[in-house]
Amino acid sequence: MSNIKYQRMKVNILSILAPQLAGKLATKLFSKSRNTANEYSKALIPMGAYCEKIASPEHRVENIYIWGDSGDIVLLVHGWGANCSSMFGFVQSLLDQGFRVATFDAPAHGCTPGEYTTMREFTKAAEHIIKQLGDVRHIVAHSLGSIVGMAVSAKNPNIESITIVSAPVSLSDVLDIWSSNSIEISDFIRQRVLSQLLKDNGVPVSYWDLGLLARDWVKPVLVIHDDDDDVVGFHADKIKNFFPTGEIRLTEGLGHAKILMSKQVHNFVSDFITTPVQQRDAAI
Repeated sequence: MSNIKYQRMKVNILSILAPQLAGKLATKLFSKSRNTANEYSKALIPMGAYCEKIASPEHRVENIYIWGDSGDIVLLVHGWGANCSSMFGFVQSLLDQGFRVATFDAPAHGCTPGEYTTMREFTKAAEHIIKQLGDVRHIVAHSLGSIVGMAVSAKNPNIESITIVSAPVSLSDVLDIWSSNSIEISDFIRQRVLSQLLKDNGVPVSYWDLGLLARDWVKPVLVIHDDDDDVVGFHADKIKNFFPTGEIRLTEGLGHAKILMSKQVHNFVSDFITTPVQQRDAAI
């Protein structure tokens, strides 16, 4: 029996015998960040970067990796179940444009300790890193990291632009996708999960909604999505509606992860960030 089938059976049995425990188990499974693509790894400084130490009681991140000696900083935020190496493809094109580039392994991702994390902890880590670096002006984020990126950008007046790649619409949507493809929890257990996530994050799941977080965002935004996204689905037009003056770039056949390795996508991002606001407004 596969681990997924075993966990599904365990949740289903507990939902009858001990619904509260079933909700906690399902929430723990949903909050698990480790997988074959995100196994714990020893901290290694990426080629060409240097490491800056960071510590806070609100998260477990210990290292920030930085490329470049001068210029505004572009912060790269990876997605759930990945690690910062998934974003390395963007580094060189941004360095070529005169930016510094920074990234990190989120709590319970890559070299950062733990098996489980929350959106709140992920966001607190990003907020702390932006505060420590001081010169972050742009954010490029992937997948669920896009919601984290939007959450911190909306609160920080120094962020001048955000690029969101392969973003889901909301954490609620991600829960539905996970339920359909993995554990297949019932509506009753889903409500238990929502209650537990409220306790874990301090805010309801509905808080982590891209449109809600972006409601007051008026600065430049670039939406990049692939028509063959096999993880969060294709809904770039819906996301674009959250940003009336935003730009959208679509790709074909790259899926959810390979899109990060596309030279075309790297160029989309570097061109977007370096285009003067006045020129961008005129084009719109």
